[in-house]
Amino acid sequence: MATTMEALSSPIIRHGEFIKLELPTQTLYFCNAAAPITVNGMTFTNLNTLLQLGDIQRDIKATNDDLTITLTGIDPANIALILSNNIKGSMIHVWRGFFDANNQIINWNIMKIKKVVSSVIYNGPSMLDGKPIIVVGIITSNNAKTGNMLQTHIIRSDINPVTASKTGGDYSICGDCVHKGTATNNPDKKTAIG
Repeated sequence: MATTMEALSSPIIRHGEFIKLELPTQTLYFCNAAAPITVNGMTFTNLNTLLQLGDIQRDIKATNDDLTITLTGIDPANIALILSNNIKGSMIHVWRGFFDANNQIINWNIMKIKKVVSSVIYNGPSMLDGKPIIVVGIITSNNAKTGNMLQTHIIRSDINPVTASKTGGDYSICGDCVHKGTATNNPDKKTAIG
């Protein structure tokens, strides 16, 4: 016998994502709703469209998949709060909630629990040419020379990094650095020459 949830019997499905980030010194709650929402005693700060979730893997078997959580347009003080905490290994809980016609939660379920291993610490224009770039901080590292410390990767956010290297699009990151390869249109080369 099938059960129909009220939210799903409507022609419009209203839902939202809720995130709980457990940092060593505090726990942060945020959601993509238009107003703050309290569920089970937890008050989630509203970020509306500033919060986006990547695709969530739904395999039957156990997999090592990633979950991307993107926060944009956030106050720099809040970014500093995240970066000043040791977030490596912090737990992230993600729920999806369904709302009735009065925007009240009628059901919510856990979608994912993950440990933080990386974070986008900048998403915006390059200071060199204004093209879109992102800076990803990898929190877990097995680098024998540096030890387990934050490593960063700066890449163009609008094109594949290999394509950026081959076509010279990596100028947004590298500028005129002498260690940057020379752009090429040779179909036999996958990256820049040199």
